[in-house]
Amino acid sequence: MIHWKDIDSSSKFRRKKVVEGRYLIYKEFVHSMGYTLSEWLKTVYLSHRNHLIVKNRFPYNFEKKILHYVLFSRHNLSNYKINYIVKKFLKKNFNRKLHFKIHYNNDKSVKDLEHYHIFVHLSP
Repeated sequence: MIHWKDIDSSSKFRRKKVVEGRYLIYKEFVHSMGYTLSEWLKTVYLSHRNHLIVKNRFPYNFEKKILHYVLFSRHNLSNYKINYIVKKFLKKNFNRKLHFKIHYNNDKSVKDLEHYHIFVHLSP
């Protein structure tokens, strides 16, 4: 299990085995429909928008106080723009100040789609 203090920009994360299994089944389904994973995600999440934050359906193995989101984007975003989008999302959806970390994953499983992992800490 991964704790808040252990998250940094160079961390490598793992999913629980059951979650990893669901992720592999999902990828097989997408390929059986004739899509690459990046094509599918662009169709599902970005068909009418440039970017979107969604709760990660296949989260890494974090402690319960950490929520895992993904920011998908049609374009590479600056750090400033990513922070702006995340803060706006958190304000709209949580209406309280929360700590968050952005993970710029260099070892992406979805290589042809810009995406950033957002970890939100539900501190008391």
